Parts: sequence; structure tokens; C-alpha cells
Amino acid sequence: MSGKTEQPENPAVWREWPQERYHRDAAFHALVDVLFVHMRESNYTPTELREACHLAACMYEAKHVHPLFIDPKEPFKWNISIWKGKP
Repeated sequence: MSGKTEQPENPAVWREWPQERYHRDAAFHALVDVLFVHMRESNYTPTELREACHLAACMYEAKHVHPLFIDPKEPFKWNISIWKGKP
């Protein structure tokens, strides 16, 4: 299980309740089930899981640094029109 799901074109689609995504996204469903089993078997507390998820996210962000320079020839790749207040 790679855990990767294809990101939709419209980022608003990702703004849904976790319960909705749990029922729609098989990879997310599996991840939640694995975490639930760890809590149920008393391997980790909810606080420990939250801390572990936060640490994993921080580690990922640290290893996948965003570029500091944005090529002006690629405005749509970075959605620069939104930054300038244009639709």
C-alpha cells in the first residue's frame, strides 16, 4: 500500500470532513484503521499517535523543501494569479 491518492484538480475537494474522506478514500480508510488498531490494542495512546503523525509530517516537510525561486514563465504551475488577486 503506497498510501498515495491522486490529488484532484480542485483543491476544494480536499476540504471535507475526515469522516467523509474515510468513506470515500480507500488509502485514508486503511490508514485510519491501522491507527485505530494500535490504539485498541493499547500500543499507543491517542496523544502519542497525534505526536507521531505531527513528527512524521514535520520530517516529510523538512526533506521536501519547496523551491525559493518561482520561475515567472510558469505562473500557472504555482497559481501566481491568485497571489496577485486575479481570478
